[in-house]
Amino acid sequence: MPRPRAYNRQDVLNRSIELFWQKGYKATSIQDLVGATGVNRASLYQEFGSKAGLFAAALEQYMAAGELADVFEADRSTPFFDLLRAVFFALVEIAVEDRGRRGCLLTNTAVELSPHDSEVGRRITENLENLERVLTRRVIDGQGTGELDLTLNPLRVARYIINNIQGFRVLSKLRNDRNYLQDLAEMAVQGVERG
Repeated sequence: MPRPRAYNRQDVLNRSIELFWQKGYKATSIQDLVGATGVNRASLYQEFGSKAGLFAAALEQYMAAGELADVFEADRSTPFFDLLRAVFFALVEIAVEDRGRRGCLLTNTAVELSPHDSEVGRRITENLENLERVLTRRVIDGQGTGELDLTLNPLRVARYIINNIQGFRVLSKLRNDRNYLQDLAEMAVQGVERG
């Protein structure tokens, strides 16, 4: 009969997320993970198979907890631009409060690993494609209410917004100055308004 776990899997994943987020995948060693989680190396390997397996599980948990698609999907009655502005200005607040300038783990991982790890790249692409589908529907809704011009291509608008969100996340790691980030957020929203 197998022995019960002496640790909480969710806690291990949460602690691993924090470490990967702070240091990045490549700079995080198994020994770092042992220290951060309090779980010995053998148990980590038994549970996750490898550092890559632990990272994949941690990334899945991170994506499930922080889906922007859920934010855009949650309240379909909020006018499109009110919601878009709220999302961008929430990103400003998150960036300003992020003293360690960690940015977004998903964005960091896309930059660090996607060119070299097809499975990670595939999973991040799926996540962004889900956001693209949700945003496309929201743009169509906005066109239906007259908030957005009917001549706009909904898919292109969705991709424009995602591009701005990801660019914003990268730049916020370099400069987390509130005024600078508010300017970026406002211009991203205005870009959609102007078509």
